[in-house]
Amino acid sequence: MGPDKKTTNWLYEETKRWIQNGIINNSQAETIKGLYPLPKAERPWGLLVFSGIGAVIIGLGIILLFAYNWEKMTKFSKLAVIFVALIVSHSIGVRLFLRSERFKGLGEAIAVLGTMLFGAGIWLVASIYHIEEHYPNAFFVWALGALLLALVMPSVIQGILAAVLLAIWAGAEAIEFGQPTLWAIPLLLSIFVLAHQRTSKLLLVVVMLSLWVTTGFVAGSYLENELILLILLSLSACYMAAGYVSSWYGSFRESKGIYNSLGFAGYIVFLYTLSFREMAEEVYKTTPKMSSGQLLCLLLPVALALAGWVWALLKMFRTGEFKKKYEILLIPLVLIFGYLHLLTGLGLSIVAIAVFNTVFLTQSVLMMGRGCREGQMAPTVVGSLMLIALTIGRYVDLFESLVARGVVFIVVGAILFAEGIFYIRSRKKLRAKTETE
Repeated sequence: MGPDKKTTNWLYEETKRWIQNGIINNSQAETIKGLYPLPKAERPWGLLVFSGIGAVIIGLGIILLFAYNWEKMTKFSKLAVIFVALIVSHSIGVRLFLRSERFKGLGEAIAVLGTMLFGAGIWLVASIYHIEEHYPNAFFVWALGALLLALVMPSVIQGILAAVLLAIWAGAEAIEFGQPTLWAIPLLLSIFVLAHQRTSKLLLVVVMLSLWVTTGFVAGSYLENELILLILLSLSACYMAAGYVSSWYGSFRESKGIYNSLGFAGYIVFLYTLSFREMAEEVYKTTPKMSSGQLLCLLLPVALALAGWVWALLKMFRTGEFKKKYEILLIPLVLIFGYLHLLTGLGLSIVAIAVFNTVFLTQSVLMMGRGCREGQMAPTVVGSLMLIALTIGRYVDLFESLVARGVVFIVVGAILFAEGIFYIRSRKKLRAKTETE
């Protein structure tokens, strides 16, 4: 990470003084400047966020004004207002966006206003001509308009709007009509590309959440509802594998933290859900009868996840990183077990319950151990919370005897107490080692 803009400007001024004093020549000064280029101007996120929100609110206000006076307007005037508003807002927004860095944020906000008006225009035109169309199509067309601008401009805010609209489209089709929106997934993947191109953490978070939601809706309408958990578990594992791969390749290496954090959160939530008897019995109650297309939909997420993890683990073995986080090997192993147990059709939910509980417990203990050993707060806290959640969950559905419950809580409390002592000692040793060095 290079020096900030203020420090770089100071260095440039110093090189001028060094040239005047004969310390360096012009060629050497240019070499120094090449080693320390001026950092790129940061995007005005405050302006983008608030102006984007303002554009959305203005768009809603204009829609309400149209709705209030709609009946009094002629058909021609209605169409004229819709198309003039679209043309003016997008023309001004795109022109300002392309003009210079100074007006980029303002132009992006005005273009978002145009996209909001585009969505309103879809519904208003349908109202004018009394078009009784399949209404989720309106969200799809609206999302395509936002996505097109997001990729062409390119625009982070338009990408966020497109990701949200695609999730809404998938939800409307699945909930109201039971239709899977398979095309939503490749469209969302194109927004992942945009997030990496723009190195936008905010866009990456939104599109990851949208892909989770969309995948859940698609799986629920195309497959048995009970299989959603396994598919979302696989998608979470895909995110974590993508985090490691993105940290080694590409220009958006900061995305590793987002991929790993959200991916691990989803993995833990879905794994914890499968550790309950009721959920495991629903998933493994019978061997699902599926067509070849449905089987592909079921297996594609886990195949991508396992391929990503093979890639990541091979790299980690070569670099020695695996020795620091060997508990991550549980992630691909639990995926393999979860799918093989389903496809074999054994229907032994008690086996699945035992495995999922054991993996969850092992993952939490190993994270607690690594956190204490390395003096890291994050894995220590996360592992502890996982252990507490597992204890509370099993209190509800496993231990019937009050004596057994009491013993379990005493043991877990003693483990957490000992963990705190070991963590403090580890932090003191690391601090002393740092001071001696």
